[in-house]
Amino acid sequence: MKLLIIVITFLLIASVGIAGEMHGSVELGQDVKWSLTFVDVQLNYSFDIWIFDTSIFGGVITYFETEYFIPRIMRRSIFPLGLQINYQDFFIRGKWFCSHPTINHNYTDNGDLLDRYLWNMSGIIISAGIEF
Repeated sequence: MKLLIIVITFLLIASVGIAGEMHGSVELGQDVKWSLTFVDVQLNYSFDIWIFDTSIFGGVITYFETEYFIPRIMRRSIFPLGLQINYQDFFIRGKWFCSHPTINHNYTDNGDLLDRYLWNMSGIIISAGIEF
């Protein structure tokens, strides 16, 4: 649902006449420490405001267990959403994210796995930097 909201937001921005470029990526990988597979889908809408290069970005990262390369149990979804403003090589970035378990709280497993997957988290990150 949150990914749908992000996509609709990007489409609304594009429809109001802010000339820009939309691009994205899909990544499939393995978290070696926890033996979990993940899918990372990201969207980015870039446009210029006066002398600033601006990007709105967001997506979803979902972790799941696999058995013989077949997805078995979804474990966690992370939803990042942010804004980055660039001027020449300098940037300011604001990013909000939330992280939610995707398993049933009644799921029976050993205590370590339950503790690892049942916490919720969100945060706001503000940063500045230089690209080279």
